[in-house]
Amino acid sequence: MLEKWITPALFAGTSAEDEAHLWTELSDRGQRELLRAHRDSFITERDFADLASRRIDAVRTPVPYLVFGDHQPNLGCIDHLDRAFAWAERHRIAVLLDLHTVPDSQNGLDGGGLCGVCKWHGIVRLLSVLTARHGA
Repeated sequence: MLEKWITPALFAGTSAEDEAHLWTELSDRGQRELLRAHRDSFITERDFADLASRRIDAVRTPVPYLVFGDHQPNLGCIDHLDRAFAWAERHRIAVLLDLHTVPDSQNGLDGGGLCGVCKWHGIVRLLSVLTARHGA
């Protein structure tokens, strides 16, 4: 999930404080272009090479519950996660996945995707992500 304090430029020109509200202010095309550009540049293979050069052998990778597909208004990111795993393997870095969000936010903060809302009823959907087998 996007957090305004980490990537304020993504929220520039909007009144959004979280990812859910950012999408309500952008067109479908704007959403896809903005998010694709962000995900293509935020973490790159150069980052993995730098970590390896510093003898770091493991990274924690937070992923949203929507990692395996689009859950409107959010866009999935499995292709970017797959790329990160390939880079990690190439640079001999282990990856610890951190399922970082639940539907409708787990904490009411921007890191949960939706400020001011904290609902755990999305846990059933979350469990389906944890137990699903995707493209073995």
